[in-house]
Amino acid sequence: MGGKRRYLLFEATPILNRQNEIVAAIETIQDITDRKHAQDVMDNQMRFFQEILEAIPNPVFYKDMNHAYLGCNKAFSAFFGRTVEEILGKNISDIIPKEQARERNEIERTIIETRSPIHYETGLLRSDGQSRTVLITKAPFSDENGSLCGIVGTFVDVTEQRLLDEQVKNAKREWEETLDSLKDFVILTDTEHRVRRCNRLLCDMTGKGFGEVLDQDWRDLLPDAGFEVVTFTGTSGELVHVASQRYYGLNIYNMTEPDSEEITGFVISLNDTTEIRSMTAELQRTSHELNEAQRAIYQQEKMASIGQLAAGVAHEINNPMGFISSNLSTLGKYMDKLKVYETAMIEVVESKGDEVTTAEIRALRKKMKIDLILGDVNGLLEESRDGAERVRRIVQDLKSFSHVDEAECKPSSINDCLNSTLNMARNEIKYVADVELEFDPDLPMLNCYPQQLYQVFMNLLVNAAHAIEGHGVIRIKTFRAGEDVVVRVSDTGRGIAPEHLSRIFEPFFTTKEVGKGTGLGLSISYDIIKKHGGIINVESRIGSGSTFTVRMPLNHLCSNSDKNP
Repeated sequence: MGGKRRYLLFEATPILNRQNEIVAAIETIQDITDRKHAQDVMDNQMRFFQEILEAIPNPVFYKDMNHAYLGCNKAFSAFFGRTVEEILGKNISDIIPKEQARERNEIERTIIETRSPIHYETGLLRSDGQSRTVLITKAPFSDENGSLCGIVGTFVDVTEQRLLDEQVKNAKREWEETLDSLKDFVILTDTEHRVRRCNRLLCDMTGKGFGEVLDQDWRDLLPDAGFEVVTFTGTSGELVHVASQRYYGLNIYNMTEPDSEEITGFVISLNDTTEIRSMTAELQRTSHELNEAQRAIYQQEKMASIGQLAAGVAHEINNPMGFISSNLSTLGKYMDKLKVYETAMIEVVESKGDEVTTAEIRALRKKMKIDLILGDVNGLLEESRDGAERVRRIVQDLKSFSHVDEAECKPSSINDCLNSTLNMARNEIKYVADVELEFDPDLPMLNCYPQQLYQVFMNLLVNAAHAIEGHGVIRIKTFRAGEDVVVRVSDTGRGIAPEHLSRIFEPFFTTKEVGKGTGLGLSISYDIIKKHGGIINVESRIGSGSTFTVRMPLNHLCSNSDKNP
């Protein structure tokens, strides 16, 4: 018609007689072209809709109001191991266990009643028998008139994701438990030092919950919690918690992206170093004590060696000096007799000889200076006896000094100790200083180790001599002050700088030139006086000299611990 294809529907209705025989027919022709076109459009839409469903990788389905499946994609049918034809017209109870089906139908009734979509997570048994965790979304759909027609739904298999989520959750829990179990503070921050993570210690110390410390600058949190900086270098340092007096080592580490140098944040750790600090101090004290003991032993051994040498020298000198002293005494007696004899001879010659002989004898006497010789002999003998006596005293002092390693505590005269030490140090002093003595003659005896005090006084006198430039004076004074014996040694030397005074008794500290002092003398002297229950101190001014004062109690009782200086 009109050159266009038309679709016609032919219908024929038979007409029967009484014998049921067809005698005629009624025929009608109906133009159904529009209806045919509409059906084709609908079929095309359905095919397109189905193609869309098949293109979706996740299972998709839709149902009527009675929960019967109207359609689904192959992903849905494959999940349950059925064909699409086997699913169409069926209820969910025909596919999954009835108990689970009732729960799904209840959910779908709620969707229909509320006309609202629902999302929920559940478990489904896949065709291979595996239980899968799925995230389901269901929503109502309506026709063009707004009439509710059924439910459309889809679900996503999130089994692997949930397993991964569980692993992440477990890892996060283990990580947090590990952090919380640490005795150190651990803080993770961004590049602006704002807290992103921390362990429980920080929350407990600040008295705040994690939510309260989150995004706070850790440099503000610690002072608020009572921490003060002891030292800090930019990436490390030491803090002290004032209230508890606990010390913490601070370290800051950079966080960077993998294979990148870009800093993404910081890790701050605070570890309690109080015990380590205490142990370190104790080790340092022990080491110091061991070093002092070692130095004291070394000094003792050195003094013992010097003592042995002095004893040997004293012994070697003592024997010939005995001969010399004895011979000088005998020679004096002989000279006295010779003088008597010579006087008698002159008297005989003058009384019985002639004048010529007498004159010759007198001339010879004058020429040979006999009168001068006889007058000088007594002086020479006296000086020799004085020299021998001095040698004897030196030998005696050497003997006393040679007993420096003896550990005998006994009442001793400090004045005698100083005199003996002066004799030993005379050669060191006589060219640089005059010695002025002001000894208390009534000074009481002191219960002490005299050999150790020799060592102290020798050190003070030698130091005084070394401090004098040119020629000066060394003054030594002894006196009693209450129940103490006081020895004061002063010099007119160059003095000690103020910054050195506080260190003057430290081991190995010396103001002398390299090679002229070990720095042990005053340290050992300090220890000796301390073990005698006394004190030693120094006063000094640059250019005016120094004064060392030793004060020791008269009531000091010696003990075994005092034996080794």
